[in-house]
Amino acid sequence: DRLMSHMRSACSARNFEHIMHLYPFLLEARSLTQRDVLQIAAAMHVVVRNAHPLSDPIRRVYPFVQRLVEDIKAGSLPPHPFAHLHLLGIFKSLGEYDAGYAFWSWLLRQDDSYVSPPLYGAAIELLVHGHKSTLAELERLYMAALQRFPGTFAAYHLSPNAIIANRDQLIAISDLRSYMLLLQGILTARIKHGKWKNAYLDLDTALRLHPTTIPTRFFELFMTNRPLHEEYTVFLVACRAGIVFKPSHLTVLIKKLRASMHLSPQLNDRMILLRAITNAMYAYLEAGGTLEEMHINGFIGAFGSLLPGKKPGEEFVGLEAEYRNALVSMAHHFVLQLILAGVPPHSYLFTALINLAASARVPDMLYATLEDAQLGKVDFGEVERRVILRSAGLIQDLALLEQFWSQIVTLSTEKGQPISPDDWFSFAKACKLGNFEPYFRQQILSLEHTITSNVRIRLDYIWKEKVVPKQESPVKLTGSTRFASLIKELKAQVDNIITVIMSGQPMDLQKTPFYMTIDPDQKPLGTLEDMRIVYDEFTVDPHQPPQEIEESGEAAVPSTSTGIPLGELRFLNWVSIVEIMNQADLPD
Repeated sequence: DRLMSHMRSACSARNFEHIMHLYPFLLEARSLTQRDVLQIAAAMHVVVRNAHPLSDPIRRVYPFVQRLVEDIKAGSLPPHPFAHLHLLGIFKSLGEYDAGYAFWSWLLRQDDSYVSPPLYGAAIELLVHGHKSTLAELERLYMAALQRFPGTFAAYHLSPNAIIANRDQLIAISDLRSYMLLLQGILTARIKHGKWKNAYLDLDTALRLHPTTIPTRFFELFMTNRPLHEEYTVFLVACRAGIVFKPSHLTVLIKKLRASMHLSPQLNDRMILLRAITNAMYAYLEAGGTLEEMHINGFIGAFGSLLPGKKPGEEFVGLEAEYRNALVSMAHHFVLQLILAGVPPHSYLFTALINLAASARVPDMLYATLEDAQLGKVDFGEVERRVILRSAGLIQDLALLEQFWSQIVTLSTEKGQPISPDDWFSFAKACKLGNFEPYFRQQILSLEHTITSNVRIRLDYIWKEKVVPKQESPVKLTGSTRFASLIKELKAQVDNIITVIMSGQPMDLQKTPFYMTIDPDQKPLGTLEDMRIVYDEFTVDPHQPPQEIEESGEAAVPSTSTGIPLGELRFLNWVSIVEIMNQADLPD
């Protein structure tokens, strides 16, 4: 009992060393239950997913995983389909496709205590990534799973044309939940083999069955394998249902939208993309996510991508300057409102504004931001001080550069450490931007005793290197009326974000919705009224009896965490999938 208690604690803590140490003793004593086997396999799966591919845990865990497989085959461990699923997942994560395929081939020959619909789904994903089967073979494997485990008419409910009895209620057929991983497996196979249409029909099926609880993997497959305009809508479909992605997914989406801004020759298009970033941030909050540093930095940085960059000493003039002032003021308003809403005044908020102010050549805002940071007792770290050095170079303010370089020198002296190479390199680049060669040379001489030969060589290279100015494409400005309209719409979006952060509660999406496409003015396939007529033709069966109401027995129409009734959400999801498929190039 004591050893079993230690093993279960080790599994909970993902302590792979303790698990591997205790395992032989418990195996010999025949103490391991099905649940224990599942916990061991699940713990090892987490270790593998979180470890670096070349790390020590990976090298040590894999032989142990091989032993687990052999012990399962030998009958020394009780079978558990979800434990086997985790083991196949480990083989996939490690790229050990041959070993995974061999284990799956053995499992396939065992009875139903060894396999399940989710395990078939995991096997299909393994075979897809390992290029072990053709799509036709994977389709047959999918059908074989449905024939072997028919469940409660699972094959019908997983088909694209299936009709649910009551669109306004949750599905009461409990065993359908276990088929979602099987559906995920065949969706993966179809999307990886270029069968986009069938993959979108799979997503539509999942949204019909479980519109608020689909695993994020369903959406991620489209976000990593389809064009940006489709990725964007799929992300928002998930957010509308209250499904929360990892913060990194929003970060990647913001980066892609910012990259598109640089490729757009018109300010109008760049503003649309900035609004799309704002819309995605609001949607993420509405789903229950939290805006993090990289999201806010990405958003503020996007303001700097609206107008073409300027060389040091070059200024914005005329209409460009007028638009620049409005945009920078909006970014400043956003940060101030964040702080008023209760977001702690972290240094990154001020640094992002300082960087924007320098790039936009608005020194007054830069100085005001520094004063605000001082009043808020904000402590700038190493990275932030380097950003300020660069900003001082961009606006050619020697006094500001001297102030923060002196801080770096003083801190290094107090710690008894040499100035870091990164600080030196940032200083050199900032001096070069601002044309501060005399000050640069003076500091080199006075601090020469702290500079290594390698750093000195690099500093000389930075100074002598001929910098080829980045070719900025001209940006066609939009008219003043259109620009004012875009700014007004952007402010409304920003205010929605602030409201959610301040209240700590999502807003009612039926009253304050977010739009579903990058360009909110994109022409829809049809009016919602027309789309609903078509939807009803496909999804209503007058001969089907009403579906049982789940658990409570109450007739109240359930709604999502975002305030949308379930029946309406199913309809909106269907509309979104139809719109995406209409826009997409769908080779079959």
